[in-house]
Amino acid sequence: MCQLTSLAMVKNVMGIKRKRSDCQFEDELYNIANLAGYGGSSLWENTWDVYEKVLKNYEDGYVFKGISKNNGIVSNILKGIDNGIPLLLSIDYKEDGNHGHVTVAVGYTEKGIIVNDPYGNLNSGTTYSAHDIDKGDGAFEEYDKTRWFIGEKWAGYLNK
Repeated sequence: MCQLTSLAMVKNVMGIKRKRSDCQFEDELYNIANLAGYGGSSLWENTWDVYEKVLKNYEDGYVFKGISKNNGIVSNILKGIDNGIPLLLSIDYKEDGNHGHVTVAVGYTEKGIIVNDPYGNLNSGTTYSAHDIDKGDGAFEEYDKTRWFIGEKWAGYLNK
């Protein structure tokens, strides 16, 4: 459910409030997606459609916008980060083009893109759990710009 966890992270950073206080933001988003017919494995069929359906349930006017692949997706991701925009990124956790995953890009270095990865740390092969917070796993990770098919499938942001 990394798509909706990442979306919840972006909405939270942007100050967009959840509707319910009895569950986590990503669970609220999942309940909306599930009611729209995008529960379970359907989340992966078309993440953009899931975002569109979920975002329509909020009256804040935000929509999901894709980033152009003209001039190279990575350079456009870096421009978005430079403009202070938290970006939702597709990546491939097995680097074979068939294993989708979603993270939030928040910064970059000369070599990599800094992401908040809800799954864990792809570099070390660890997955996130509550006890990993002290070790830093599952928080902010630097992913090499040339690995993980960063943004190759899609990349985008919330916009009014």
